[in-house]
Amino acid sequence: MIEVKKNMTWVQTYTGIKFTPFNPSIEDINIIDIAHSLSMQCRFNGHCDDFYSVAEHSFWMSYHTENALDGLMHDSAEAYLRDLVRPLKSQIHQYQHYEDNILKLIYEKWDIKKGGDTKYIDNCILLTEKDQLMKVEPDDWKITGGKAKH
Repeated sequence: MIEVKKNMTWVQTYTGIKFTPFNPSIEDINIIDIAHSLSMQCRFNGHCDDFYSVAEHSFWMSYHTENALDGLMHDSAEAYLRDLVRPLKSQIHQYQHYEDNILKLIYEKWDIKKGGDTKYIDNCILLTEKDQLMKVEPDDWKITGGKAKH
C-alpha cells in the first residue's frame, strides 16, 4: 500500500480546481480541465518524432469506435493522473485503481456508456500511431487484436 502524505493529497487543475485524486468528487470533474490537460500531454511518453497529444488520439478514437463519446473520453482520467507507459502501468495496480475510479466518475458525470470495441480500436490506433510517429521498433510490441501482451 502506498502511504499518502497529508500535505500531498491534491493537484491544482488548469481552471484552478483543487482536485483530490485519492478521493475525487464528481463536482470537481471539469471538461475544460480534461481538454486542456490532454492537449498538453504527448503520446508515447514524448518518444515520438513530433508532438502528438492524447487529445488528438482521443479525437481519432471517437471516429472509429461504436460509441463516439466513449472513444473521445476513454483516456480522460489521464487529465488528472497523467498516463504511465503500458509496461509500468501493468505492474502498478494501485495506480490502475485510482485511474479506474476517476474514469468511472467522468463517465457517470456525462452518462457515457462503454463501447464493446473501445480497447480493440485503441490498440489498433496505437499500432497505427506507432508506425506513423515513431522510429522503427527495436522489438515486436506484442499488441494484437485489442490485447497487449507485454
